[in-house]
Amino acid sequence: MSGCDDLNNARRKLEAALGESSKQYFQLMKLWFQLKSTKEEFDIESRKLMTAQQIHLHNEFLLCLFNKCQSLASFPSHSSVSKISSRTSYSPSRSTSSTLKDKANKRAKVKRRNRSDKGNFEPADIADYIQTPNALPPHAHEEPLRYSAQELFLPDLSLIFGRMMLSAWEMGLDGAEESAAELLVVAVQVGIKF
Repeated sequence: MSGCDDLNNARRKLEAALGESSKQYFQLMKLWFQLKSTKEEFDIESRKLMTAQQIHLHNEFLLCLFNKCQSLASFPSHSSVSKISSRTSYSPSRSTSSTLKDKANKRAKVKRRNRSDKGNFEPADIADYIQTPNALPPHAHEEPLRYSAQELFLPDLSLIFGRMMLSAWEMGLDGAEESAAELLVVAVQVGIKF
């Protein structure tokens, strides 16, 4: 819970320092979370609202937010571990002696290489495989923004938790619980199955 406390303390310090412009700051953050603006655009616009001390608080707040969301994403949930272990259950119908015989048969079937087989490697010129750069600007190669419905991927726990925290702050709450984000992830997964 100390990570949540650190995040809330950093947010309160930033809100106190920004004063009335804190609503505009969180509106910019909401646009960034909704992928309507990039991280760079968010940084540029939010820094226009701040002094040097406020920028320090802004960086501290973002660091706490990223650390909190990253800590959620780095650990697999207990339900996914139990699903994996239930799939790999032991089947008593196969005896261990039959599996040992299968392994021995597979080893006998493996074809061994001769020493002359290893000498067939020919180095290739890398220049044949490198594409020449075009005169297009760097942002022209970027793909347009696509949402999770178009990508057929669900948002992960850290993204949902970050959005829940932002929504809670907009409503005047201190934050959201990790268990609420986990519950929402499971609800979305179950809802999509139907």
